[in-house]
Amino acid sequence: MQQPAAKRRFNNFLFSILLILGLLLVAELTAAGALSFLKKWKGIEYSPLPEARLSDSQREIIRRMLAGEEGHIRYHPRMGWVPNPATTKTGFRCNTQGFRAAAAVVDAQPAADRLRVATFGDSFTFGHGVTYPDTWQALLERQRPEWEVLNFGVSGYAQDQAYWRYRYEGRDYHPRIVIFGFNSENVFRNLNVFRPFYSPQTEFPLTKPRFLELDGQLTELPNPFQQLEDYRLLLNKPAATIRRLGEHDFYYHQLYRSGGWDHLAMVRYLKLVGYQLSGAQHPDMLFLKDNIFNVDSEGYRLATAVIDRFVDAVREEGAIPVILILPTGKDLARKAAGEPKQYLRFAQHWEKQQYHVLDLNDLIYNDRINVRDPAYYTEDGHNSGRMHALMAGHIARYLSEDVLPRYE
Repeated sequence: MQQPAAKRRFNNFLFSILLILGLLLVAELTAAGALSFLKKWKGIEYSPLPEARLSDSQREIIRRMLAGEEGHIRYHPRMGWVPNPATTKTGFRCNTQGFRAAAAVVDAQPAADRLRVATFGDSFTFGHGVTYPDTWQALLERQRPEWEVLNFGVSGYAQDQAYWRYRYEGRDYHPRIVIFGFNSENVFRNLNVFRPFYSPQTEFPLTKPRFLELDGQLTELPNPFQQLEDYRLLLNKPAATIRRLGEHDFYYHQLYRSGGWDHLAMVRYLKLVGYQLSGAQHPDMLFLKDNIFNVDSEGYRLATAVIDRFVDAVREEGAIPVILILPTGKDLARKAAGEPKQYLRFAQHWEKQQYHVLDLNDLIYNDRINVRDPAYYTEDGHNSGRMHALMAGHIARYLSEDVLPRYE
């Protein structure tokens, strides 16, 4: 018996709806699989800039910070953040003054019979995830008992923050030797104001000061959040606050943005593929030419000016500045593959300026270790205690034999 026309139309309509839903489900599952493949095998991950709000985990970190429940870092109005003396987290502990040292409290004036060394930089200087006794600074003290080594490194720092930490805190301890820990990746951080714009998945949803290059001169932009309570704006008025923080942030103006439909894998996939097919380069790559820092790029010029200023500030205090090129798994792998140093132009500039520079990538590679051996690195890619031990020996010899004799 033939179905009534109305029922046939309804069945056809229902079939069309189910077919569309089925196709959408297949597209969603395919997109989810493609995103997983790209992340696992190609190292390409959907990482949009926050447009309207931060992730739930980042918002929770801010809530805890506002409630006084800080982790291994705490808010600082000038530098953005500093180590938290109260942390009990293994591998992140520091003394009551907020830096790593053998003494719980360090006198501002060094003892007459000890040479004070102070180190500044990011997590590779701090010794991220490594217990204090296993850091190269502590090992340096054990190899040279007549030295006292203070570690002012801070996880997540840019080179400008390392400079300001010396100016605002480090120089008050009157070190004789001041070491600037150089890590190529930090060059990119100098153009950043709000950490999630640079690293969208970061556990540091924090602001920082930065320098702008105006008419060939460095102009400081202070930390946009001058008091801890300012972070409440990211919870109460996220969209407007994020736009304001992005005004002077290089990365805010480069990458694709998060959106209200991002819960759908196919939307995330289409945005990611569209970005890749557009021929756009990741912002970091804009500073490189043939995988070497381009001297004409803003990243190179800014980093060079900041480090030059650091050297000048140390010399003004009558101390000895030393640039320490820290070993990283990526730089050592490049060397093992016969590739040029990404930081080559920096090294050439420092040689021309006759700075004291120690390239640990060269020395550690010449130790003939297996640079891909995971024993030399922590799970998150930082240097392990085993690498720190190699570093300490080279640094001790360089300072003792090449640097200090010039000032005796």
